[in-house]
Order: sequence, then C-alpha cells, then structure tokens
Amino acid sequence: MNRFLIALITIYFSCLSNVFAQDVAVVDTEQVKPSSVQNKTKVIDAFKTEQGIASFTQEKHFSFLSTPIKSTGVIKINQGNVLWQVNTPVFSKLLIIDNQVWQQAQIKTQYGIDEIYNKVATHASIETLINTIFTGNIDEEQWDASYKNEHCVALKPKDTVLSKAILTLELCLDEIATIRHVEITDAQKNITKIQLTQTSTTLSENDVNEFIIQ
Repeated sequence: MNRFLIALITIYFSCLSNVFAQDVAVVDTEQVKPSSVQNKTKVIDAFKTEQGIASFTQEKHFSFLSTPIKSTGVIKINQGNVLWQVNTPVFSKLLIIDNQVWQQAQIKTQYGIDEIYNKVATHASIETLINTIFTGNIDEEQWDASYKNEHCVALKPKDTVLSKAILTLELCLDEIATIRHVEITDAQKNITKIQLTQTSTTLSENDVNEFIIQ
C-alpha cells in the first residue's frame, strides 16, 4: 500500500463524519444490555444520517510526540454524500460522492485563484468504507462490530487493505444529543480523537452547491 493511501485513510477517514445523529438523541441506558445484538444495532443506528452539518475538533496523538496535533473544521452530509473540510491549521477539502473520493486543489490563473477537484485514486473498498463510516451506514460484512456499552460500539475492519491502516474504530454517543465522539487507533497504535457537534439537520442552497464537482 502506498504512503498516500495510508495518509488518506488515517487522516481523512479518521474524520468519520457520520457520528452526529439526525433524529436519535441519547440511548436509553435502562434498556441497553451488554453484548446485546439488538442494542448494538440501536447504538449503530443512532449514528446514521442522510443530511446535516457538524463542526469538529480533532486531536492526533502520535507516540513520538508529547502533545497532539489539533485540527478543526466542518463536515456536511447531503443524501449520503460527504464533504469534509479542515479549516485549521491548514485548509483542505475532501468530497466523497457516489463512492468516489475528490480533493480540492487551488490553481492560479490570469484571473485569480480557481478551485477545482481532482479525483483521488484509491482501492475500491476504501472508497466504499469511507462513505459507509461517514454516513453511519455500517455494513457488518465489512466491519466486525461489537457492543461496548450503552453509548459506544467498537469496529474492526474485515477488509484486508483497510486493516493494514486501522486497528480499531470506536463510535460513541454523548449525554448531550448534538455531540458525538470517535476514537481511531491506527496500525502504528497512534490514536485520533474526534468530537463532532451537530449544528444543523438541514443544508442551505449554498451548502448543497458545494457538492457539485466542477
């Protein structure tokens, strides 16, 4: 696996935008029982969304660094398609549309700066898995999902390519209905922690237009 693919998986895939719910607030702890398939499904379903906006903060903890690398940005979901935008410390934008990955690039022209999208060549299963995680539609033929507690599920990739980059993925609900948490442990045992805060369940016309590839 080339280095670019590893970077795409561990950085952009870690963003897991799917972790903010549209209709489900907080899991009923009185009804959830450990190791219950029914309640594992209930927690997974709480992450599913077809449309919405969330802000995020991300901390990447490397074993060789004493302090984490922090980033912030926004994620948007429109009909199962995903926009992942990092605002700080360095701006970048990624689109996942119809199981294809696109990355925004800025080019200088005689008229100024144009923004275009370049298709990112990846393993086909990676494109599918990224979109699955962002939208919360978890295919258990691709993930080994286990119920951890009343708020969390743990996922391990079954896909050979993905398993070389990611060891575990943990998705957690929060007591506050609009907040979700993600923790990713990569193959080098570095940990990425992400908090997503839902800001809207609808998209404006301008938001929708951001999903148009030009």
